[in-house]
Amino acid sequence: MGHSMGSFLSQGYIQRYGDSIDGVILSGTAGRQGLLLELGIIIAKLEMKNKGERWQSNLLNKLSFGNYNKSFKPNKTEFDWLSSDEKEVEKYINDPFCGTVFTTSFFTTFLKALKTYIKIEIWQKYQRTYQFISLQVNRIQ
Repeated sequence: MGHSMGSFLSQGYIQRYGDSIDGVILSGTAGRQGLLLELGIIIAKLEMKNKGERWQSNLLNKLSFGNYNKSFKPNKTEFDWLSSDEKEVEKYINDPFCGTVFTTSFFTTFLKALKTYIKIEIWQKYQRTYQFISLQVNRIQ
């Protein structure tokens, strides 16, 4: 099982070891992004070249997560999209291991990995082989 960023790690696991598992549940995941993903890789590489590998890129952070809060008005925090439970959002904000801005190196590696994980032929193969559940949650207005 993988949720959100963990769902992408799970996709990589499936690609490598899919023959050794019986099923998978992915939630909060995404499918093929095509040109948008390619553009993200280019921007991440440029940021890394100009700012360095360890630069915590607010630009890439905003491009990756900036639209998540748009559906949740009025916004009290930049993380309102995570949960309707304000106490849980507060716990996330106060956790020193959460909400960090990732480095240019992370974004470059992560986006390039996504490009290899999200291949339709892999999903077609494993959808016939074992139980595959993918959950996408959309906010109902």
